Amino acid sequence: MDRRLVIGCFLLSSLLAIFVAHLSGQVAAPPAPAAGAQGAAEPPAEPTTEKILWDFEGPPWKWKEEEKEVAVEANEHAHGKQWLRITMFHGFSRGMRYTFQPQDWSAYRAFRFFAWNPGEEDALLSVRFDDAESNDKYALRYNLNDEVRVKPGANEVEITLASLRLGTQGSRGLDLKSIVIFAPFFITPPKPVTVCLDDVRLVPRGKTEGDELLLADFDGRGTAKWRNWRASTFQVEERPDGVDGAALAVNFPAGQQYPGVELFGMEGNWLNYDMLCMDVLCPEDRATPRHIFFNVKGSDGTQAWLCTGLEKGLNHLRAPLELAGFASLGRVSELDVFTDFAAEKEETVFLDNVRLERRAGYVVGEPVHRDGVVGRIRVDLRELAPDDENASFGAVAWVPLATGGVRSVHCTAPPGAEVEYGIGTDSLVGMKANSPVEVWGYIRAKNCLYWTHDEATPKGEEPVTVNFDDLVRFGY
Repeated sequence: MDRRLVIGCFLLSSLLAIFVAHLSGQVAAPPAPAAGAQGAAEPPAEPTTEKILWDFEGPPWKWKEEEKEVAVEANEHAHGKQWLRITMFHGFSRGMRYTFQPQDWSAYRAFRFFAWNPGEEDALLSVRFDDAESNDKYALRYNLNDEVRVKPGANEVEITLASLRLGTQGSRGLDLKSIVIFAPFFITPPKPVTVCLDDVRLVPRGKTEGDELLLADFDGRGTAKWRNWRASTFQVEERPDGVDGAALAVNFPAGQQYPGVELFGMEGNWLNYDMLCMDVLCPEDRATPRHIFFNVKGSDGTQAWLCTGLEKGLNHLRAPLELAGFASLGRVSELDVFTDFAAEKEETVFLDNVRLERRAGYVVGEPVHRDGVVGRIRVDLRELAPDDENASFGAVAWVPLATGGVRSVHCTAPPGAEVEYGIGTDSLVGMKANSPVEVWGYIRAKNCLYWTHDEATPKGEEPVTVNFDDLVRFGY
């Protein structure tokens, strides 16, 4: 063959390979700056509008089988002209599965859709999500089974994307940067059931007037109201620690299960914030509980149960709202603060400065899904032994960035793993030098998320370890 022809073919094939690699996103990226590097790139701008994923306004179609019927069809109740109708006649686990190329949802806060139930009874819809590494395995995907209650008529369904990062019971969390499947379906309804979906979309974090929203300081500020719950009593008193201002003294009577106080009537859109904070004072001269529970309730019936340990004196409690992701954080109706059981005598705590905080430049980092010890920051939960064989262990790390923002790195694994996570150098790119990384370790057990907080400051090349080895700190 002519040498010029050979060279020409080689050059042509090389250019074609580069072009194909470019289209598939496989072109090598420039090397990332080292961890702690100053002048790192600014985080990408947050989206300001909702992103429509499916509006079902394409050509109508119908697929019918013995056990189900799925159709895109016109209807006067649709948000546009058409919607997706799913009808299940009988059988097990039937519905619709959308499979697509990996999508990055990490800049958004909630997954919402319109749902219409033409029946006369509530329909229990199940929802599944997968990321690019789920590989159709139950323990590696998000399985919200019979959890979406669709009432007769019109419904606006919200799934907080933080819950995808946490993972459902029996599975690890998902990587929001590589979502590949959305599947609405029914499991085993007792009779034929129909639900129609429309306007499937992603909701971003909205703008706020400031970086803090005061819910209640019990000194005349804040929008929340409060009332007692399950035989507890309360009164507004001066703080017993000498700090100016009032606080809410909550008394938990002996022998009463789950006494507490309900906060309600406050701002309901918590998607715009990143942290739930409050001061809990345990006076030295009074009996106090060893832990405190929180229940974040959505107006749609969703709930997120949290618990942490208390010490005598002042407890400054700060929990990332992503830990409360199983509540619909865009429509919070109530925050309950309570204890489980005061066995011997009345116990008392003082609540103050209940607030939400927002972090500028908040971004979602790559998750850590496999237990292991490789990394600049090691999070060790191996010594914990709760009395629940289905317990799972995880952590959230907030990496401070030189740009002023924070990168949230979520560590999750399926139940049964001997969990020691390694947060690698990639997660620390652009980190503010010599600044502590906040780490929240948690245990998911008994339908509750038990958490505690620590810090780690990586320096040099030596890894630093955060040991979570005391159940008392988690309030377990």
